[in-house]
Amino acid sequence: MPVLPSGLRYTFSVQPFWDLVGRVSDELKQDDIWRFTPEFLLIREPDDLRRYIGILWVVPEAADLRTSPHFAGHQKRLPPGWCVLDSGTTFDCLPAHLDAKDRHSLSGLWKYLRVRPTVTKLLNVVHKHHKRMADSSSEDFRRIASWFPRSQPQGERQPALVENDEI
Repeated sequence: MPVLPSGLRYTFSVQPFWDLVGRVSDELKQDDIWRFTPEFLLIREPDDLRRYIGILWVVPEAADLRTSPHFAGHQKRLPPGWCVLDSGTTFDCLPAHLDAKDRHSLSGLWKYLRVRPTVTKLLNVVHKHHKRMADSSSEDFRRIASWFPRSQPQGERQPALVENDEI
């Protein structure tokens, strides 16, 4: 398990992203797409996901400290006697009590994570949703999708621009 310079052990969770996806899905089912759908469509690049990747603390278990069922998947990867607690923060808003070295370490981790396949998969979920809305038979869905520039799926290459004098 990763350890910050201060000795705090941590991990991270993409659950805040999936929570947003769930809220957007509920809106789509109810044709009430004004609350979370625009927030979702604002995600265009890896750094836009920072607020949807939560930071979790890994601490020794105690009588009053147990892993929430919400994070049971993380618990399976920990040695006995440890539990996972939600820090209540994300990579976009690091915990206030961290010192400069810990903040620098988490910023470095984000630079690593932002180019990993997991982040690419999350961005592709956003892109597919945006495309579905833009191609929808619902005029409202198409209108909202048009308000947000379409992102490109991660991994797709943009066509090369040709200069006039190269033609």
